[in-house]
Parts: sequence; C-alpha cells; structure tokens
Amino acid sequence: MEPFLIGDLKFAMKKNLIILAFGFIILGCTSERKYEERFTLSAGSDLVIPLKEYSRNLSFCTQFLKHQSTFYLAVLNDKNNSIEFYDIEKKVLKSCIKIETEGENALFNITGFFAKSPDSVFAITSMPKMIGLVDSDGHVLKKISYDIDKSGRHTVPTLALGRYRAVFKDSIIFLSQEYRMHSTNGLLTDSAQMSSFVCVMVNVNTGECVSPELTYPDVLLGRDVSGMEIMRTQGYNGDFIYLFGALDSLYLTSDHLKFISLPLEINYKVILEKEHWKYLFDLENGIRANVEYDELNDIMYDHFRECYYILIRQREENLPKETDFLMKFIYPHCMVLILDKNLHYLGEVYLPDNHYSCQMMFIAPEGLYISEDHPDNPDFDEDFMRFRLFKLKKL
Repeated sequence: MEPFLIGDLKFAMKKNLIILAFGFIILGCTSERKYEERFTLSAGSDLVIPLKEYSRNLSFCTQFLKHQSTFYLAVLNDKNNSIEFYDIEKKVLKSCIKIETEGENALFNITGFFAKSPDSVFAITSMPKMIGLVDSDGHVLKKISYDIDKSGRHTVPTLALGRYRAVFKDSIIFLSQEYRMHSTNGLLTDSAQMSSFVCVMVNVNTGECVSPELTYPDVLLGRDVSGMEIMRTQGYNGDFIYLFGALDSLYLTSDHLKFISLPLEINYKVILEKEHWKYLFDLENGIRANVEYDELNDIMYDHFRECYYILIRQREENLPKETDFLMKFIYPHCMVLILDKNLHYLGEVYLPDNHYSCQMMFIAPEGLYISEDHPDNPDFDEDFMRFRLFKLKKL
C-alpha cells in the first residue's frame, strides 16, 4: 500500500500546483483591469458658436448656468477684462459684461468669477484679494476683501479659475488655498500642517471671511507639496470632493472639519510627480519632468446624471528636446475617468491627442461638452468656438 500512497500524494500535489498556476495566470490577466467598465462617453453632435472680433476660443474660466429658461455658457475673457454670455441654444453671444478698470471701484486682472445671472456677477481677483459684485454694465456695486480672515490670518488663495473654480453655496463663495512651504524646502512639517487650511469662505452678504479648520491630510506629512495642485468640486448631497495632486485618493468633506479618504478607482496606472522642489530654479527641466508624470487635472460633478468626471493629463516620455512644453500644459493630452455618485468606478475614456482643448469643458442637460479648439486639430478655426457633445452611455 505504501507505494500507492506516495504516488497518490504526488498526483495530488501535481494537481494542486496546476490549479495554483492557473490561479496565478487568471490573477495576472485580471490585475491589469481591476474594475469593470460599465459606462463610457459616446461622441455625438457638435456645438459651433461664431466669435466676435475681440473674443477667443480659449478661456481658463467658464461656467454653465440657466437663467429664465435660457442656458448660457459664461466665459472669462481676460484679454479685455470681460465676461461673455453665450446663448447655447441660439449659438450666439447674448451679452458681455466689460468690468470697469478705472476709478474707485475698479477691478482688473480678473482670475475667476461666479455668475448669478447675465446681469449679476461676482468677479474675483487675487492681487489684491478682492471679490466684486458687478452689474450688466460692468459697474462694481460692492467690493469685499478676503485678504484677512476673521481670526486675523492672511489667506493664501489660488486663482479662482479652471480646476480652482469658485463654488457658490448659500451666499458663501468657497475659494481654495495652496501652500508652497518655501521655509521648509517644500516639505509639509507637523507645524506647517496645522495651518495649511484648504479653504477660505467669504460671505457675500456680510463680508465675513472664514478659514475653516480643515487642513492638508496627514498622509502628506514629510512630503514635497511645493508643486502640488488642488482640485475640488461640490458634488452629490452637497459634499465637497478634493483631489490633492500628489495623492491618488479622493478626499470627501461635508463640513470642512474632517476628511473621509477614498481610493481612486481606476484601471489606468497613474504615476504622479512626487518631487518638485528640486526643480524650483530649473524651470526647463522642471517642466520636462512634470510632463513625464500624470497629472490630476480637474474634477467635475454632473448633477444631471449624478456622476463625476475626473480629467487626467497623461504622461508623455522621451519627448524631443525641441518640444513646445508650454503647449503640453495649455492643451493637455487627457483621459476622462467616470465615477458614480458614491465615487465608485464606472469607466474611463481615452481622448485622441491634438484634437481636444480640455481646459474648456462644461456639463449641460444633454451631456458633457469638450472643446475641439486645439491648434493642431485640422478643423481648428480661431473665429469659432466649437464643442463636441459626449453622452454618458451604458455598455
């Protein structure tokens, strides 16, 4: 009986090894795609709007809004210190607020805005730190300084454009704050973290300015945050979702007092820049190094479909020396990650290079619009503002 038992044992071991090997093969095949794609963005019709002589088809601050049954796209034109309102349905420039730049109530170098209507806009400047209520004629009716909060602390706001767009809620304008940690060579220390407030809130009725106590996440302690950018949006149930450029996680807060951390669910392997300070005085190599890493570029909430779109600039390696790196940032090569209202994976979409201008995107009832005004797009025409409609489609 002994020889039989030994042979039987060898057979069983061989069988188990085969099963184990198949298991590793299956795991290896599925590890590259951890999440199942259930939705995508399907390209549809285009939106083409003729431009006036003074208008441009590139802006770093836009807002989609509805006023009296009309849908508008509001666009900051920094060239002439104005905010233009385009009627989406009629595809025309409906009105333009040219903000006064002279006199006691002048506002210039507008870095962001929030439009209540085509007749009433909160314009935001960073130097000086000011919010102005502007009427349809460009007159500044009211100015609010947000330089110092009610605790006597100087604010450190970022530009209120693009990924840093201002959020307006219940008479409060929310602005982001970023800290470069120059005194510690970019490293976030324990003491610095205690004062790295992520947000400043300005009450447009009372003028009160408050820095909530929420600071940079603990996981950033001891890390280089000198080049880290912060994105934020107000999403499902009014919660604020933050993205910190050095972290591949999402940070959710309902009260700006504490964060809930959630992993970024994505199949694409995101590689983020970890060291920026060493390039502080080496701009050329710093820009090249930055392009060779992925970058979390923006986060937008689609309240019509209760989902999020996260824009990720994809890394590009081994680019020739004569590459125009500035163009790589103005017109980034991006992909779109789609998450549901609970920040779980739905799908990811890879956009073709040299076709879309991902600085200009907006969400409308029919879907997500992405600008096609990339200079290398064969159909590019500076006399028009063109968008492609993408509809959320179940697979």
